[in-house]
Amino acid sequence: MHTGLKGQAISLYKSAFDCDNSREAECFIELFFDDILFLKGNNEITSQLFLIDAEYKDVKRTAKLKYIYAAATVAKHRRKGLMSKLISLAEDKAKREGYAGIYLYPADDDLRKYYKKLGFKDCFKTKNGSSSRIIPCKKFTDFCSAVLNSEKMQTDDLAMAIIFDDKIDRNAVITELGN
Repeated sequence: MHTGLKGQAISLYKSAFDCDNSREAECFIELFFDDILFLKGNNEITSQLFLIDAEYKDVKRTAKLKYIYAAATVAKHRRKGLMSKLISLAEDKAKREGYAGIYLYPADDDLRKYYKKLGFKDCFKTKNGSSSRIIPCKKFTDFCSAVLNSEKMQTDDLAMAIIFDDKIDRNAVITELGN
């Protein structure tokens, strides 16, 4: 049994993402615990997300982004505004640290609608988690290659982003959807 904040983060990761693989959860939390944002209630993590470094590249510029990964709230604490508060904190943190935006991949259409209400817009079309313009940090791609099974990696997803800096041409981001 895991104890402390890391243990709570592992438990929430496993329960939120139907993760039977303890190695996946433990490895991820160990690698990215410094990147966690969380809210607590009664000395327990009630909601968490991870802000992972990424980079946007086009022919004109490169910009730093933060990738919101493994966003989750304990089931009994859902629908209380905790995740929207965390997303707002993530956006503020990314702005303060000079990032050009934040992005994520909604797991389903209901989450896509939820994130749209928070200001996210459809942007990058990806295949197996990568795009010609958006690249997660090497530590994250190495984790995905080494730990996640190939079924989880075989995705064709539409990312959503909040771009709050002029380092990225918003029109160029949206046109990538046609590629």
